[in-house]
Amino acid sequence: MGLESVVCSSFCCFRGFLCVCLISFLFSLQIPAEMKHYTVSAVDSASILLVIQGAATGQCSGQSLSLTRGTVLFLAAGSTLPLQVTSSDGMLMFRAYCLL
Repeated sequence: MGLESVVCSSFCCFRGFLCVCLISFLFSLQIPAEMKHYTVSAVDSASILLVIQGAATGQCSGQSLSLTRGTVLFLAAGSTLPLQVTSSDGMLMFRAYCLL
């Protein structure tokens, strides 16, 4: 499984004043076809998961999820997401979150 990250700095301005400096991460999650079970790990802040390639099913907060290309998920802080990969060619996802 490949894991790459990009660190981005972003600034929030309110009425001309610099309010917040955030360090955010963008991770590439590449799940090979041989890996049929994968758990998206918990982080301390909320995150956004974008499915680029592949398909999987999962459970989050008691609800069944179907992830396919183009799916965008919001994961609450501290949440894990266990997945069962259903595509024969693995998965490629990107996950963005901010360090608190």
